[in-house]
Amino acid sequence: MDDERIVSQQPDAMIDGAIQPGAIVLGSDGNEVGAVVSVTPQAMIVKKRGFFGGQVEIPRSLVRQAEEGHVELEVPAKQASTR
Repeated sequence: MDDERIVSQQPDAMIDGAIQPGAIVLGSDGNEVGAVVSVTPQAMIVKKRGFFGGQVEIPRSLVRQAEEGHVELEVPAKQASTR
């Protein structure tokens, strides 16, 4: 039981360190939301792509996976960009 708890905590630590400004944010559908501008303990501020882009705050709880240079969300790009 303790081993399962330890394993489930490791991805969160890896995600925290991998979310950096400039990382590309992708929705669960593979479409790009934008690029990370800044990171807070609760959310990432993402500059949306496109002519009328703007910025959106995406809760870190929506992050499925993060590796250096990109972040994948649990929701489709369209849903994330309208938060």
